[in-house]
Amino acid sequence: MSFTCECDKKSCAEIIQMSTDEYELVHRKANNFVVVPSHVKLDIEKIVTTFSNYLIVEKLTLRS
Repeated sequence: MSFTCECDKKSCAEIIQMSTDEYELVHRKANNFVVVPSHVKLDIEKIVTTFSNYLIVEKLTLRS
């Protein structure tokens, strides 16, 4: 299946190929997202898992 990168760039239209089961597994955690490797932002995200064509990232909670 084709899914759109879930990075924080609103205009991003990069496509990630993965199965529906993989996608659903990622989203069992509310703060997990799928991004292309070059779109990770380590100041707001932590890499959870690395694959050849995408990363699973966890959005970090901002503390005030």
